[in-house]
Amino acid sequence: MLLDPHRVQITGPSKLKAAQVMCPAALRAGMVMLIAMLAAEGESVLRDIYMINRGYEDLPGRLKKLGVKISHLKTKRIDDADNEKKELEKWS
Repeated sequence: MLLDPHRVQITGPSKLKAAQVMCPAALRAGMVMLIAMLAAEGESVLRDIYMINRGYEDLPGRLKKLGVKISHLKTKRIDDADNEKKELEKWS
């Protein structure tokens, strides 16, 4: 439920599940997604984290100091939809 342009009301709790998702193009939205993944049970993958890397220096290192198990994976880009579907099926 939208309260005003700067706040939202969330009724919970909702269990978050691990997922593999594309990072939003906006820095704040990407960080919200990352924080949600940290709260979720299981191992999540956040792809295309260019904006987060650009906005926060050594974020994985800083999160590790807080006890977060995080790693920065180098992967090749998947250009065609069929290959992407096959790659995502591996994670299911």
